Amino acid sequence: MNHPLSVKAGPTAYRLIREHGFSLANVRVIVAASGGAKWLVLNQMDRVLFPMLKAAATAPVHLLCSSIGSWRMSILAMANPLAAIDRFESTYVDYEWLKKPGPSDVSRVTRWTLDQLLGDRGEQEILSDPYMRMHILAVRSKHLLAYDSKLPLLMGLLSTWGANAVSRRNLRFFFERALFSDPRSRAPFHDMVDDTGLATINVDLNDGNYRDAVMATSSIPLVMDGIPEIAGAPKGMYRDGGFTDYHFNSAFLGDVTEPSNDLVLYPHYRERIIPGWFDKAWQGRGPSAQYYDRALVIAPSDEFAASLPYGKIPDRGDFKTFDHKTRVAYWRRVLEETARLGDDLRHLLIDDGLAARVRPL
Repeated sequence: MNHPLSVKAGPTAYRLIREHGFSLANVRVIVAASGGAKWLVLNQMDRVLFPMLKAAATAPVHLLCSSIGSWRMSILAMANPLAAIDRFESTYVDYEWLKKPGPSDVSRVTRWTLDQLLGDRGEQEILSDPYMRMHILAVRSKHLLAYDSKLPLLMGLLSTWGANAVSRRNLRFFFERALFSDPRSRAPFHDMVDDTGLATINVDLNDGNYRDAVMATSSIPLVMDGIPEIAGAPKGMYRDGGFTDYHFNSAFLGDVTEPSNDLVLYPHYRERIIPGWFDKAWQGRGPSAQYYDRALVIAPSDEFAASLPYGKIPDRGDFKTFDHKTRVAYWRRVLEETARLGDDLRHLLIDDGLAARVRPL
């Protein structure tokens, strides 16, 4: 039988789940990737997963996210995740854009959408949740990437693409990571240890900088304006965290040496994991085994994705490919089709079907 969800785990996670089953109470880190409109295929899964995660938590759960992932994890940490999903879905899907919006237009509408999602007290709810701990990953841009003018920014992006093609370690010449974290609990990934050598700036999240942090990690150069100043952070131009951490490839749990059942849960929108945005073209660049040792990755199967309208999951290009009416109809159809993913996830978690389904990552 072909199932709509792919369920894979790193070596230690695979062993623990096969021997002891899977419990959401063992999840210590949740990863949420960049990807823009691709989040739509996770909508129905989030509706099943988020209330269960909040009910199961008995200790801090660290939410590591960039770009659109920061919106999803904000929803998880809010007091009523299902109502928040409804608000976000409505504004994101149904808003009718200008035919050729400029970066300032996109930034303005994105800020408005974030305000609709968070309302008057969203960040207070998130930063007072008893167990959920937000960690929003953006980047602080260097050199030409610190400008919003089109020509220098384009030249900077081309230079970054070429340098990254040689080695991901070259990203350190163009970016610093900026990790905006709930100060109540230190995350096991506080230093963002990985194979790039990128420096990490750690900034406390608070009521005064939360929305700017989300805007920063959502700000795609040439599409949106960068965020030049964020309260509590060093001066500089902050942009989309997906540049360095598109799908993430770092030490999520630090060094786990003692016996532990701690796991990383990664509900993802595709089977392939791509470390950084500039790595999309390089098929050989994938996750490092040591970082995903305790990770459980649950994603729509490639076959399911191919069965969706137009043979793909939604993406940012749909805003240009389709007129407003066609795009909305397409995305609404995807939301209907992905109800199967929510049903399958419910079976895995409630009917204890995950241990039998999991395969090695």
